[in-house]
Amino acid sequence: MTHEGVEIVHVIFGALDFEVGGETHHLEEADSIMYQSTTPHKVSNPNSKAASAIWVVSGDNCAFEVGT
Repeated sequence: MTHEGVEIVHVIFGALDFEVGGETHHLEEADSIMYQSTTPHKVSNPNSKAASAIWVVSGDNCAFEVGT
């Protein structure tokens, strides 16, 4: 996915894998990541446990659809 803006994510609990520009970043509790939203990116939960994160998306046209 790509769209305008910048994304900042902070993991509250659990774990999330972020693939940004073809590189995978594994984040766990208290980890953060920031990237340009114009870079291809996707997120997945590598575990069967729930994960929670604070997500900030900034930009002129940053509306997008989140899958379930």
